[in-house]
Amino acid sequence: MSDAGSTPWNKFYKADLWNGCFFPEGFWYEDLGIVPVIIAKAKKIVNINEPLYIYETSRGGSQTNQVQANKFLDVKYMLDNVYNCIVELGLFEESKAQLKTLYMEHLVYVTILEKTTKVKDKKTKKYLIEEIRKGMDSKFPGWEADNFSTGNFVTKRLKNLVISLYLNRMFILGDILWKAPKKIKYKLTGF
Repeated sequence: MSDAGSTPWNKFYKADLWNGCFFPEGFWYEDLGIVPVIIAKAKKIVNINEPLYIYETSRGGSQTNQVQANKFLDVKYMLDNVYNCIVELGLFEESKAQLKTLYMEHLVYVTILEKTTKVKDKKTKKYLIEEIRKGMDSKFPGWEADNFSTGNFVTKRLKNLVISLYLNRMFILGDILWKAPKKIKYKLTGF
């Protein structure tokens, strides 16, 4: 569920997996709100290692490239939808670890590192961090002790350090540690 990605366009599905399942409306990240449920319902998953589709992520109008802090917490609502659907389907116990990883990856790592670090207003950052913390605490008490981050050793350590700084409202230090290496890399490589 958590390692298959939440995009619907990079998968083939049996039609009956979608029975009774719908994309939540009125939110960003609606793919995240249902695709993990479909994956959890699947009895057999096969990986095809061929690029059959190209998706352009550098479009200016893409949600990925927009900073709209009022939409960032839509991730929480989508994850909660997945959580509730998994519980209703009776798949919670077998999916608990993957649900936690899904929440960590999308609500903690992506929302903090890729979204909240771009917010300039300190009050808005505090609000986002508190909502992220409340969301995680309500579903996975003790979650802060876990490190689920991906990447090499240095990248993992950096991600976890910046997350910790943000959770403790040390935004300036977190921003310096997170943004400075990216600026240096961009100056050196142009990417």
